[in-house]
Amino acid sequence: MTVEQSRDQTRAHQPAPGKDLESGMNEQAANGENRDETQGVIVKPKKKWFQKRKKEGEDVEKSVPYFQLFRYAGLFDKVLMFIGSLFGMANGAAMPLTMLLFGDMTDSFITFSQVRPGPIGPNISTLGCSNASMINFTTQQNLTMANTSIVSQALEDSISTWVIVSERQTYRIRVNFFKAIMRQDIGWFDTHKSGELITRLSDDINKIHDGIGDKAGIYCQWMATCVAGFILGFVQGWKLTLVIIAISPLLAIVAAFMSRLGSAFTTRELKAYSKAGGIAEEILSSIRTVVAFGGENKAYERYESQLGSALYVGIKKGFVVGIGLGLTFLVMFGSYALAFWYGSTLISSGEMSGGKILTVFFSVMIGAMALGQSAPCVESFAKAKGAGATVFEIIDTIPPIDSSSDEGEKPSNVIGDMQLRNVNFTYPARTDIQVLNNFNLSIKHGQTLALVG
Repeated sequence: MTVEQSRDQTRAHQPAPGKDLESGMNEQAANGENRDETQGVIVKPKKKWFQKRKKEGEDVEKSVPYFQLFRYAGLFDKVLMFIGSLFGMANGAAMPLTMLLFGDMTDSFITFSQVRPGPIGPNISTLGCSNASMINFTTQQNLTMANTSIVSQALEDSISTWVIVSERQTYRIRVNFFKAIMRQDIGWFDTHKSGELITRLSDDINKIHDGIGDKAGIYCQWMATCVAGFILGFVQGWKLTLVIIAISPLLAIVAAFMSRLGSAFTTRELKAYSKAGGIAEEILSSIRTVVAFGGENKAYERYESQLGSALYVGIKKGFVVGIGLGLTFLVMFGSYALAFWYGSTLISSGEMSGGKILTVFFSVMIGAMALGQSAPCVESFAKAKGAGATVFEIIDTIPPIDSSSDEGEKPSNVIGDMQLRNVNFTYPARTDIQVLNNFNLSIKHGQTLALVG
């Protein structure tokens, strides 16, 4: 067997003459820099307020299209996904539609109180025809709402179809991911550590599982609730709907305020606790050395200082969350007051009834809350797409020496000498260090030889 490599392999990594100038100009163009030829000065354009300048050394976040996460889905999986999405949207649309029944019942109560003023006796036999009609109408409405709730609960169980799909997909992804790792050549593991691969196999695939599981069905349900609520609101009373929608940006601003500051303080709190945990692990792993040098008090002070910073961050986080909740309820109850005040003007002008006011109000509010409830699902989708990019990149990696390939000749018996001629070698993680330079070796058949590096 003869292995020959070119002597000029290492020269391929060296830039050709004139490449440095060209690469420098390209780098300046990529950074948005312009060179003033008359003065020889590099002019950097001012950053606009809406532009986010990329930090030096920051990696570009990779992601894949969402439906690419279902690359191993078969016909059965696609049928389950269709059924789960359809029933989830039906379940979500049922919630605002129940407000129609609620509005009709409210109008019937108002009409009945206007026709028959005064207290009503508890004896049903003494009631008139209008009373009996009122009781029958209310009973029918309540039965309709009860049946709707039962059907809605049955439709909600359709989320289990997405759970089945996610389990089947993650099983296939795990198998193919582990198979892809096993087929890589040994040089690939020089740049991919075992701890990183274990994290990909567990954490990243769990993120994919979370993003394509029940979150998908719940997202379909909430979005159907949002769309049905706003459509019902515009159909029943577009004026009041526009008034309620006008307040929605305030709720969005408060929610963004809580989300941004809350996540920032949570990150700082977890970072402080992780530092404290690292100090505790360091101390406990070397407890004999600490005791031998009498460093117990010093170790205690180090650990306590990190816990103190975590406590300080936690207190500020609670303060921010309290302010955010207060602002949220302030805007919410303020929107209630504005909606009912404007609804009373519409009732006095005869444009809408009391039942329609309640139908529009609750339908639009349910739709707006459903839109907010779908935000965690979108976050899970983003995490799943990012994790899927890394996992599928490893799965799609074809090694130069594929151990699982059946191609090539397979001699049944080989007896001969082995020669290595002009071998140049560098480790993939340290390409600047030449390990072998024009290495030659001859091995006779039957000879035992050990290479120690």
